Amino acid sequence: MTNITINEIEQMFRLIITKLKNEGFDKIDFDENEYWVISADEMFDFSHAPSPSVGSLNDDVNYMKKAIEEGAVYSYSELDRLASLLKVISEKQAPSIIKK
Repeated sequence: MTNITINEIEQMFRLIITKLKNEGFDKIDFDENEYWVISADEMFDFSHAPSPSVGSLNDDVNYMKKAIEEGAVYSYSELDRLASLLKVISEKQAPSIIKK
């Protein structure tokens, strides 16, 4: 079983944010909006192909900005929203080798 501490996750976020700032980023523009979502119960089940749904970066950004405005996170689904944004940032900065 693999594990990571909350402190280690926090350190990694700080390192990533520092890297972005050091490279001159103060905001990230998204050209994309909709993306595929694979549910958690299907993510690790390789006995069949997943049935993805559609997520929206616009919705994700709006929900996160609202949480920042209110100073509160009401649901752990914010992690899913953040993960989607981080995936897009990663892809923009280091595009996948495989393109279709």
